[in-house]
Amino acid sequence: MLGDEHAEQCLASSISDSSRDQLVTANGRGISTRSFTVSAASFALIIVSLAANTFAVVWPIESGGNGHDYEAIGSGYLTWFAARDAAASSSMLGTPGHLATVTSAGEQDFLLTMIGSEILMSKWLGGFRTTITPEPSEGWSWITGEPWSYTAWAPGEPNNANINETALQYHFNFGFRSGWNDLKPANDDRSNGYVVEFDVPEPGSAIASLLLVAALAHSRRGAH
Repeated sequence: MLGDEHAEQCLASSISDSSRDQLVTANGRGISTRSFTVSAASFALIIVSLAANTFAVVWPIESGGNGHDYEAIGSGYLTWFAARDAAASSSMLGTPGHLATVTSAGEQDFLLTMIGSEILMSKWLGGFRTTITPEPSEGWSWITGEPWSYTAWAPGEPNNANINETALQYHFNFGFRSGWNDLKPANDDRSNGYVVEFDVPEPGSAIASLLLVAALAHSRRGAH
């Protein structure tokens, strides 16, 4: 997915709950750094590409995660259907992707902490509405078939404001950017990409995780 010339590989970790690290490139290139706070148990693997406007992170099993890889893809406007197809046509270490399904508060918090609300804003997720009822919060499903139970709607959402708002995204409004929004899956330009999830089991040790970072970077370089 990323070319050799522009691929940037990053590793973020912390030693204590109070430590503050900065995201920097492994090869020393001059890109902007981003501060964040994580605990030692929240060790995360991160790959950044400015050229492809992509931000990827692995949610470690050892910190209560699912070991999956998530990528926020900035692509300009595209329909939910196009995002769904693009996610499904991508792969990570032989595992096909899908639009991200955020099924717990822990998953939501992880994405907001490690990717950031500014990057996630306006990006499609793998939720869609299959049944239209007078209540906009009813009839939603995940693209993977996982149970629809946890939600993180922004204030006033979902509202089906423009009729047939049957697709899920992180809100396009800067003030509500950490919450979800219902939006028309097509013919609405308030989207700028999507979040893809790869159900790739993550190694159980930090050393093996470093090897996974290398594999992730290599797979992106090889995609071009």
